[in-house]
Amino acid sequence: MKKRCRMWLKSKLKVLTLFIGMLTVTSAFSFMNDEYVTWRDTMACEAKCQLFGCKSGSLFGQKDGQLQACRCEGEQEYLLILD
Repeated sequence: MKKRCRMWLKSKLKVLTLFIGMLTVTSAFSFMNDEYVTWRDTMACEAKCQLFGCKSGSLFGQKDGQLQACRCEGEQEYLLILD
């Protein structure tokens, strides 16, 4: 009976370890994806602001991809909507 209980406990521990590992990998992937999207949008903001002759731009707005705006800072200030 003791041996059976230990085997059951070991199998549950393996399942729990696998679940925690999958959760960790999924969380890391989600974090890296969010960082990439933010970096990509920031680069798009900088590039569009340079087209208008501005020194730099700052990204703001909703982060869920619905609407993002870019404020270009230079001699004249522009507000751009990013797709």
